[in-house]
Amino acid sequence: MYYFGLYHWQRRSRSMLAALCGVVISALSWRVRPFRGARALALSVAIVATVRGVEAFLRLFRPPPWTVERRKYDALAVELPFDRAKRVLDVGCGTGRSLVGFATYVQKGCTVVGLDVFDDRVILGNAPLLARRNAREAGIEVSPVRGTPPASR
Repeated sequence: MYYFGLYHWQRRSRSMLAALCGVVISALSWRVRPFRGARALALSVAIVATVRGVEAFLRLFRPPPWTVERRKYDALAVELPFDRAKRVLDVGCGTGRSLVGFATYVQKGCTVVGLDVFDDRVILGNAPLLARRNAREAGIEVSPVRGTPPASR
């Protein structure tokens, strides 16, 4: 089984937290009833917050972190000269999703290098060891290389 990390986990976590706060505030307003129509407003807010929270939660797993969308890699592999390649470089390899996607096309004896800054702020669990493990599970050996991110201006 592959594990590619959770993309945009920070933003989605904030969405789920905001939804939870909306539900809690609505529940408190339901009991207090500070003005006429407060219950209707509280119920509306609770429904919207619940729907948004559930959507944010479900987006964390679409596509599931352990799957590879084969059709994308198959279509691109037709255009790339994998059959003649002695070396393959995956720039921005992250957790190795593309390495796994192209593994069936990489010839035996081909040197595979995965380059990334491996920044955990971008992808939860993004690390060279994870890229290596995922590639090995797919049947190829990769040498992950940590690059230096460009200097911020």
